[in-house]
Amino acid sequence: MEQKEALVILEALANGVDPFTGEIYPPESPYQNAETVRALFMAIRELEAKKPRKEKKIKLGPDGTPLKQMGAAWSEEEDAALKAAFLTQSTVAELCEAHQRTAGGIRARLVRLGLIAERGDAI
Repeated sequence: MEQKEALVILEALANGVDPFTGEIYPPESPYQNAETVRALFMAIRELEAKKPRKEKKIKLGPDGTPLKQMGAAWSEEEDAALKAAFLTQSTVAELCEAHQRTAGGIRARLVRLGLIAERGDAI
């Protein structure tokens, strides 16, 4: 079920209407109970606050700013700088900050440069 579909159903229920038939629920229905209506509106607000899953999430660095180089091609100079920093035992966080890339991107490049065996290896 898509988020939009769920919202339509919840809104109908919160308004005391059967979402499938359009009938109005009788006053004694659980959907006409004040606590139920509040709970449904609370669920609606929570769903509306969440971004749709299909939107691409922007990767952020440790300081909360977007990583400018994420997904960009690596230059020879950047490869050399990464290798030098890695060999001086920089932390993953330091490498991510210096190169504006994700930890996964750093690990993948270290594999490609032959500095670690697998992406999952500790660095």
